[in-house]
Amino acid sequence: MVAAAAAAAPLSSRSFDDGPVLVKQRFPLGPLTIGVFTYVLLIVLLLVQVSVDDMTRFYSEYSDPRASLSSSSLRWVQYPTMDTNETEQLMDRWRALESNECHGVGTGSIRLLGPVGPVASRNGSVADTMRLVAGPAHEIVWESIGDDGRRRCVGGDFFEADLSGPRWKSRPPVLDHDDGTYTMTVQVHPEFAGARFHLNVTLLFDNLHGLALRPKSRARLTQVLSLTIDYVRPPPPPSTGKPWTSPVGLPELKLCTRADFGRKHWAGRWTRDDEFECPIDEAGRYDCLDPELDCPRPWCRGPVAKLESSGWVYSAHCAFRIFRAEEAWRCLNGTWIFAWGDSNMIDSIGNLLRFVLGLNDTPARLDRRMDRVFRWPSDERLSVRITSVFNGSHNVSKNWEGLFSLHDEDYRSYLRSFFADGKLPDFMIMNSGQHDGLYWRSADSFLIDGVQHALRFWKEIWQGMGSSKLPHLIYRTTVASAGRHRPEPNNPEKMEFYNHLIVDQLMRLDLPNLHIVDSYDPTFPWHYGNRHSDGVHYGRTPSKSKIWMYRKNSNAKNFNLTKLTWA
Repeated sequence: MVAAAAAAAPLSSRSFDDGPVLVKQRFPLGPLTIGVFTYVLLIVLLLVQVSVDDMTRFYSEYSDPRASLSSSSLRWVQYPTMDTNETEQLMDRWRALESNECHGVGTGSIRLLGPVGPVASRNGSVADTMRLVAGPAHEIVWESIGDDGRRRCVGGDFFEADLSGPRWKSRPPVLDHDDGTYTMTVQVHPEFAGARFHLNVTLLFDNLHGLALRPKSRARLTQVLSLTIDYVRPPPPPSTGKPWTSPVGLPELKLCTRADFGRKHWAGRWTRDDEFECPIDEAGRYDCLDPELDCPRPWCRGPVAKLESSGWVYSAHCAFRIFRAEEAWRCLNGTWIFAWGDSNMIDSIGNLLRFVLGLNDTPARLDRRMDRVFRWPSDERLSVRITSVFNGSHNVSKNWEGLFSLHDEDYRSYLRSFFADGKLPDFMIMNSGQHDGLYWRSADSFLIDGVQHALRFWKEIWQGMGSSKLPHLIYRTTVASAGRHRPEPNNPEKMEFYNHLIVDQLMRLDLPNLHIVDSYDPTFPWHYGNRHSDGVHYGRTPSKSKIWMYRKNSNAKNFNLTKLTWA
């Protein structure tokens, strides 16, 4: 939850509608299982879709806090962003913290400011259950209370928000007003009304302490809000009399096009059509759905079984297309993909080969450096060249450098060698973050000696290519670190902060073919434990073996280490 005070609107005093009848039925959440890759699909689909010209354009806009139930005013919620000078605003806020009188005071709890009615009673206590109308975006506002019992006078608290239902999981955006108050926006599509949802907010760090080089001792890991929400269906819009399941209401999600990958930050959701769980097979895969089962519209298009995610699919401001092998091969035929990133990037390539292109003999772990041409066994005339260079360290056998790897001259020369013959890749995919979280001593050094130094190097490469045919540059943000890594140096607060700096600096280069793939938002709903990742990798095969997992003790601020069995 990166602060975005510049984008903040005046706090609304609007109350939730408490008219609909309270829903009595309870839906147990049950164990959640997700496939071997959650964010990999995003890169894969962009690669193939930039070659497809017949996709329709998405038309959603920012949500209006004054939205009514009319179809003309309902909008999908978006992540609050800073339109201009994002880097300067973020760094100014970080640098100013130590000079603020509130900096030395930790955050101990929160106090709800609104809305009144279904959330807070007259004496200020919080109700266990509230009811909301599905469709509109609703705001919940609170202020941070310091350990001294007084309201905090500055922002910088990192809240993890989770909204989960039987067939819905999302990260409600939290806006930091930089004065000790925060606004969280929750929204659920009417299709999922009639169910019980759980809203939980956890304070991970206060005072931007997650940006420290060694932040673990400053982690709060305190649940500050827990609500049960019964989402109810709205009445039919009076102007039409049509049922809410008709096209009126929230704008329909359209298939993603190139233009949809120009957005800095995403605010999506995971949905599924039914409540079921695939058992893990002996190969470590969730492979139980009918391969011809179509993804329910509007949440995606194509065979949902290819995701191996127990039916869970991710959508953001647009919906993704799941390609069959032949479609993907024909889109990528003759192209060159150059990837520069960490081990998550290597996993992405492996899953592209295995699940999308159907190369089942792909090894579980690819080499950190690779340059190969792959051919489709069903038609060897179709091929794709994939080059992958690890950036966790300039030394292929080491880690914990990230962008600092580019300070090594031999490593830079190695990267230049791929473009020395004048051949240009069709796609360049980049990411960095997990290793940066452990290397850089401060946000200043990361920005100046990491991000800006790296972009100067790559800008030189791109300028050397000429302007005739620049590759499509896809920047994939860093995932949300999970489980035991939540309080570590590569924690979710630091990763989000670093993501925003890199993306903002990249967009200032005004590159004609820049595309942003946000891997942070789709991984965030699954980052609270280690059931869906090992903490830093979301694209690896699950295991039936016992794992070590951090479990929160309700009476303590820190995690206890508990041995659990993988579900």
